[in-house]
Amino acid sequence: MFLTVAALLVVLYGLWLIRAVALLIFAGVLAGLALSSICAWVETHIRLKRRWSLPLVLLIVVAVLWGGIWLRGPAIETQIDQLQERLPQAAKAFAAQLREQQWGRWLITHGFGPQQFPRAIEVLPKVTGFLSSTLGLLGGVAIVFFLGIVIAAEPQTYREGFERFFPASTRGYVIHVVDEIAHALRWWLFARILSMTAVGVMVFFGLWMLGIPMPGTLGALAALLAFIPNIGPVVSAIPPILLALSSGPRQAVFVVLLFWAVHAMEGFLITPIAERTAVHLPPALTLSVQLSLAVLVGVMGIALAAPLTTVAMVLFRTVYRDKVLNERSMTP
Repeated sequence: MFLTVAALLVVLYGLWLIRAVALLIFAGVLAGLALSSICAWVETHIRLKRRWSLPLVLLIVVAVLWGGIWLRGPAIETQIDQLQERLPQAAKAFAAQLREQQWGRWLITHGFGPQQFPRAIEVLPKVTGFLSSTLGLLGGVAIVFFLGIVIAAEPQTYREGFERFFPASTRGYVIHVVDEIAHALRWWLFARILSMTAVGVMVFFGLWMLGIPMPGTLGALAALLAFIPNIGPVVSAIPPILLALSSGPRQAVFVVLLFWAVHAMEGFLITPIAERTAVHLPPALTLSVQLSLAVLVGVMGIALAAPLTTVAMVLFRTVYRDKVLNERSMTP
């Protein structure tokens, strides 16, 4: 028992030292699981082997991405540049409106005055600059995509290699746990993709109907950030609210109501339907893990907190509850 605990502590310490690389590998495993699931569907319905289904899936993905960049890339880049210029202006206009209202003057006297806005204004170009400097992320994206392709090409090889780390007497249970984790992550990915698509479409049409500028870019931003539960929806609402404030508080209220309605529908209707066969993630638990990983790892930890929580809950449901708790309850 002591040796097992010591070995576990050594492994955890090693993961701590390479935590950024470990998260990058985990993201690659997620990409490989997604590609492998699509290939499995193609193999079932079109009767293709993996050496043909994977190139076909990759060709479709690349063609869709290239087509989207070719058709909308220049317009999106222009809108991102405009967003970088207009967000600081909108923040300054909001600061000026505060001085004209009684409640605004109350906020100013209680520490929310104009001296705080320059700091926020300095942050906004960095946030939107992060979106426009996509080339800076290509290294990490390329690594994740490459790992995903390699894993999807021969998933059984890596699975069997992982199983050999365990004694032969326990491999049957290890296979069961790995299948449970893969099943939960597969359905979590499906739920996220469905939610991201629905959020992007609804936000786009809602902002377009409200007359908010750049609804396409803001809708795409809302869709991407919907991958991150709890935190993503709040962050994605900030730019359109600031842009709406330049037209008046009433327009900003409509934008707030729009985002509330979109994410209420996503949280109470779309995600529960999509996650009907996956692990249900309590929002408080997911948010706690996000905050913890934000301190320990940074942005990457926030983005991958939900799938990591899914893995942890499966391990709790299987290994800890079935093995540890049951064995303790059987001891006199």
